[in-house]
Amino acid sequence: MASLAAAIMLTQCACGSNSRGTEGDPVKRPVAVDAAPGATPAADAGPSGADPTPKAGAPVAKEPTPEVAKPAPKLPPNLDVKDLDDDEKRVLQEVLEEQYDPCGKPRSFFESLSAADTCELAKKLGGLAVTKVAQGLSKKQIVQELLKEQARQASKMDFDLSASPRLGEPGPGKKVVVEFFDYQCPHCKVASKPTKELAKKVGAVLYFKMLPLGFHPVAREAALAALACHRQGKFFEVHEGFFEAQERLSTEVIREIVKKAGVDMTRFDKDLKDPELTKLLERDLDESNKAKINGTPTFYVDGYEVAYEQLEATLTGK
Repeated sequence: MASLAAAIMLTQCACGSNSRGTEGDPVKRPVAVDAAPGATPAADAGPSGADPTPKAGAPVAKEPTPEVAKPAPKLPPNLDVKDLDDDEKRVLQEVLEEQYDPCGKPRSFFESLSAADTCELAKKLGGLAVTKVAQGLSKKQIVQELLKEQARQASKMDFDLSASPRLGEPGPGKKVVVEFFDYQCPHCKVASKPTKELAKKVGAVLYFKMLPLGFHPVAREAALAALACHRQGKFFEVHEGFFEAQERLSTEVIREIVKKAGVDMTRFDKDLKDPELTKLLERDLDESNKAKINGTPTFYVDGYEVAYEQLEATLTGK
């Protein structure tokens, strides 16, 4: 399966905020040295016999300054730098050397990643640093992303997953992935299939939580429709259908997809009017506010927010 990062980079690309309250050294030039007293400078009259000494004000040709070879970058041996070139590796090296150990020990981030006793957080942040360098971010931007990710890791969320649609069966030792999404978010559409394939591949349980954004006109309607279909065991049929028809999604198209999925329309219409269905949607929205989710899709693994491009590494431990 193609890497998730190839599909989309969501820290740079995500549907908007939740409307509910969401250098080398300076070049050294050669210095002229006066002739020793009494010495006669050598002269080359040239073919015309003219004095080769430049006249005052005449331009003097500058000799090219030889380029100084840059030292080869040095990085922790266990850090997968993927296909970074040498210049990118130097940026990464500087970031790692200038930042403290996220594991809390009195050493640099570089030393932490090189040590046998480094922590999982350092490994995750190291992988994130590689990704951000590859995206062309500046050192300052990379450090900001690392600090944001470290803050996210420090805040574990406990979501109510009862009655939420899910892919896979819960069990001991299984990773739990929670995805907040919007049916009219293009990035959610791109991430949908790879995320499900990854969950199946690693044996994780993937839960779906609704986060229809206010500026998407029928996202809330589609979310309620999907939850109503879930009551009839038809969630995934309409889930995929809504994404496939995303560009033309409307009330009429939503009902067309629901009917095509084999849903009992009489029961469907009744469920749409059930206050408990609305409460389920409101629960997801409230949880997104508590988690301060700013856009979609947003992913959590075992309660910790994980950037989309880090999802595969987090689930596989690679």
